[in-house]
Amino acid sequence: PRPDVTLCLYGEGADTEGALRESLNLAAVAMLPVVFDRENNRSGMSTSTKRSMGVRQIAERAVACAMPGVTVDGSDFSALAEAVARAWGGEGASLVESLTCRWRRHSKSDRHRDRPKEEIDS
Repeated sequence: PRPDVTLCLYGEGADTEGALRESLNLAAVAMLPVVFDRENNRSGMSTSTKRSMGVRQIAERAVACAMPGVTVDGSDFSALAEAVARAWGGEGASLVESLTCRWRRHSKSDRHRDRPKEEIDS
């Protein structure tokens, strides 16, 4: 078993970057002890993920790298614990998509155009 595991936290804005896909592939090929945790609030800086991604859930991309990928409620940490245990056991990388909510704007220039008024109010 490995004593070290890297937890890579990132948001859905990184999903359209080539560096993320390269990182997933490298981690899978080299059997690295990495857990990729995508914190998904369903909105990049000003673009809904419905308009920026071809897949519905990012966990589907794990299949292309032959690694486990799951989509879970972001307040449930059991999937992360399982992925860490898998990495500690020498079984390589995993991808966890944690669904969450965005409480505020990304910045003052974010006009919430991609979010329904009801969601912002709630």
